[in-house]
Amino acid sequence: MTDRHGGERARAFDGEPTLFPELPYHWRERADHFLADAAVQGFVEDATSVKDRGRRTACAEAFGSRTDDWRRHAAAIKQHTLDHLDHYLALFIDRAESAGASVHVAKDAEEANRIAVDIATGHGAKLCVKSKSMVTEETHLLGAFERAGIETVETDLGEFIIQLDRDAPSHIVMPMIHKDRTAVARAFERELGSAYTEDPAELTAIARAHLRKEFLRADLGVTGGNFLLAESGTLVICTNEGNGRFCATTPAHQIAMVGIEKVIPDLERLAPFIKLLARSATGQPLTVYTQFLTGPRREREKDGPETLDIILVDAGRTAILANEEYRAALRCIRCGACQNACPVYRKATGHAYGSVYGGPIGAVITPLLKGLENYPDLPGASSLCGACREACPVDIDLPGMLISLRRDLAVRRPPALLEETAPPRDALVICDPWADALGAVGVPLVRARDGGRGEHRALARAGEGVDKRAQLPSSRRRDVPGAVATRAEGGLAMKPAGEGLSEPTTPRSEFLARVSAALGRRLGAPVPTSPPLDEGLVRRVAGEGRVDGVQSGEGGEALSALSTQFAAQVVAAGGIVLRAPAGVLPATLAGWLSGEDVGCAVLDLSAERLGLREACERAGIEIAAPVARPEALERPVTTAGITCVRCAVAETGTVVLDASVGSPRGTSLLPDVHVAVVLESQIVPDLIDALRLEGDLPSARTWITGPSKTADIEGILITGVHGPGRWVVAIAEGV
Repeated sequence: MTDRHGGERARAFDGEPTLFPELPYHWRERADHFLADAAVQGFVEDATSVKDRGRRTACAEAFGSRTDDWRRHAAAIKQHTLDHLDHYLALFIDRAESAGASVHVAKDAEEANRIAVDIATGHGAKLCVKSKSMVTEETHLLGAFERAGIETVETDLGEFIIQLDRDAPSHIVMPMIHKDRTAVARAFERELGSAYTEDPAELTAIARAHLRKEFLRADLGVTGGNFLLAESGTLVICTNEGNGRFCATTPAHQIAMVGIEKVIPDLERLAPFIKLLARSATGQPLTVYTQFLTGPRREREKDGPETLDIILVDAGRTAILANEEYRAALRCIRCGACQNACPVYRKATGHAYGSVYGGPIGAVITPLLKGLENYPDLPGASSLCGACREACPVDIDLPGMLISLRRDLAVRRPPALLEETAPPRDALVICDPWADALGAVGVPLVRARDGGRGEHRALARAGEGVDKRAQLPSSRRRDVPGAVATRAEGGLAMKPAGEGLSEPTTPRSEFLARVSAALGRRLGAPVPTSPPLDEGLVRRVAGEGRVDGVQSGEGGEALSALSTQFAAQVVAAGGIVLRAPAGVLPATLAGWLSGEDVGCAVLDLSAERLGLREACERAGIEIAAPVARPEALERPVTTAGITCVRCAVAETGTVVLDASVGSPRGTSLLPDVHVAVVLESQIVPDLIDALRLEGDLPSARTWITGPSKTADIEGILITGVHGPGRWVVAIAEGV
């Protein structure tokens, strides 16, 4: 099998490339390989522990004792959407195409790749820049593109490094969690010809310089999608580095490949997911960039793709949808929280799972997507401690599903005695201190007899868990979620193998009928109202009686308090705050820019109207025309992009920008410094207020919360990865 870099790799169960061809295909044997690597153990343990603690802290600060209420509320909205997915998919397709996008449907990975290749070659694309996307990892899109002669560059810093090393990602959010700075330094020296350095900031700067040239040359951008909004046909992408924004800004054409389960009814019901996603993934209140893309760029806009093609991918999802016992697995929002919390993942590492998805969600979703018979080991790759369910922001009962998959495997393939008793035995060992103590004595005796080999190997492994060093919860904890759950009987609905690349594209009506059939009804059946937002959960800053984003009856004092909170959150997100009365703000801002040696500024039209052009010119700062491509900003001086905002959010320190003829997307993306000018009256308390902005969505609405940043290299925070390294918010007081 040829991988995306032209090398030969062994086949895993379903043909996915394996990182280490010499390893066996069984999970336990693969895990042993990584358990023997102390360095990888340290990297994964440190990174996942930090992110898990960050999740707990961020959720406690935001939701207090109501975190579980938020999780259940998000789960109810997602479950409703899945239960009526045919309706919401049809609505999304209609609204997305009304906005100018082209929507395609693919029944399997091969068809999805063929559609993407046809679109790319139809546009004559030679170079593709690609942002991180799990579904394209599922389909192996890069290999399909390269076989078609389309050079493809991963632009997420971690994915870029992995591509240089001909490696594979090992975590949903932190793809190079298994590497350190020396590995990055060697890869850059070998592949890019750069001087050897182990400094994370210097390594990031090398990647930035190299990838900026790729963004400039590329004629195609490929992205995934975190959410699809049915009501408006909007694609939502959440990233930190800015590469996702580049992929949807500088190339002439954009392809978004997204799983069908990503649909959400509307903007308002997106609120719980936006509040939970970044906090669960990285401990941030919000990702740096949250993009809302509704169709391609509009007439006379200076940047953004001329065409937007959205490929909706099934690839086994309707089989999961058809089984009510497992349907909730499709709630997953790919935050990686279950991986960070899982003691087994921390020890085995992501590559041990032999598929795109590792950890508890991978142990569930991979057998469901690819066939339980192909991944029979994965349901056993768990201690059933329940940490994954506690961490999951959409309340998926992962331990319960793992038990059910073990049952399904037993029904299909009558196991040996030890295998048959494994789930109840493992639950007993975890929950009962006497059984735990017996295992502690018994396992060494078994190992002493024959080293854990031969007839006693299964028993030795059952007692050990993954490894004698695994950090399982205390054996005296009896309230283990899912550990002793019982599940209804029933077979697992399996998807037959996909057809070859020569198959015609699945007709859309057939595709939607397929989704309806999976749900057990005819297309067009009535749809109950989606669960409304729980206003008691939504409100964290303001109470009742609000007027224009400010509590009524408190006037200027409330406005000032909201502004102060907003400023504090901007600083917490890594930004710089300038505050001044509206009349003197232009001079204050121009003075700051001059003091920071900014020699050139790009202003959107709204910023010019505030008098900022004249103030900058008086300070000796060159004013450049708004630009659409990076070459116009390749100057020997520091550049700044100055924009006005649609609104700003006190809860997270977020500014909201709308793309328009007078406000190109690149103004806040391409320069070294981004300055957002905010009027105090534009500050609203909560993210829900930003979601409820009146009017139709523009081609691109971007929420910005901090400077471009990454922590891919040993978890060290570095700013200025692809987008601006400095983010300044200038608040005009009293207006």
